[in-house]
Amino acid sequence: MSFVEFINESWVTLLLTFLPLYYAFQLLKNERIEMIRPKGSKAIEKKKRKPYAHDAGMIMLFTGISMGCITVIRLFSPVGSLIGSIVVFAGFVYAWKKTHDVYER
Repeated sequence: MSFVEFINESWVTLLLTFLPLYYAFQLLKNERIEMIRPKGSKAIEKKKRKPYAHDAGMIMLFTGISMGCITVIRLFSPVGSLIGSIVVFAGFVYAWKKTHDVYER
């Protein structure tokens, strides 16, 4: 498989690698939680903003790194990358739900 063919087949996983890494950087370095919160949502208390940014940033970082690994796995096994994507997505949803429950209540 040539590089161009790989990019053509893997552009979605590459996008799902770099977007979460960008948001992880914004959350962990700049603590910009307004980037991930919908407009009109309940505000997070001042004392919970930094821990929320850290937890959400770590979830995004894990998701971005995992999707990068899945992009590499795609070279060897398309079925393996599909299964890995499903597992990462399920883990993301579970972790995000737990974080939401801790900081929204």
